Amino acid sequence: MRWILDDGPLGCLAQLSDLLVLTFCETGELLVAGTTAKSATNDKSGRRQALLALSYLDGSKVITVVNVTFGIDDPAAQVLTDLHPDEFATIDLAEHESIAWAAAHGGDAILVTSDRRATVTALAELGMGRVAHPFDLWLHLKRNRGLNDRDFHLLCESTRKGDQGLRRMPARVSELFG
Repeated sequence: MRWILDDGPLGCLAQLSDLLVLTFCETGELLVAGTTAKSATNDKSGRRQALLALSYLDGSKVITVVNVTFGIDDPAAQVLTDLHPDEFATIDLAEHESIAWAAAHGGDAILVTSDRRATVTALAELGMGRVAHPFDLWLHLKRNRGLNDRDFHLLCESTRKGDQGLRRMPARVSELFG
């Protein structure tokens, strides 16, 4: 299973004080679209850039950047063109690039987003089970990758605060706050 992160979840992960916890992830498990990676330069704290620069001992990146380019002979490029007909527009480009890559090349990739429009578009394009809320990834990291309680709580609280639609912590998450 691979997780392709939208900008919001990437920003939450970048807040971890010890980014090395993410080296427990399997190589290629965490992905971002090229447009999302490029926009990380706008993070004045430098946290997103530090997260994207994080490498395993063998030199491979903890977060793999996947790119889809307009106009090339690639099934993902056609999906991107269908989703994003104006290649010069930047609104929703990162989400569309993520969805296009997942549709064409990432049969096991799950888009992680809390953006409602991206969620609806991804559900339509990728189908049920291929779109997740950031809480799903945080739960996966806690249960399967050794994420400690402190970092789990930080990620959950940051996600809740950043999602204006959430008034409380979901029960499936808060039951682990023990």
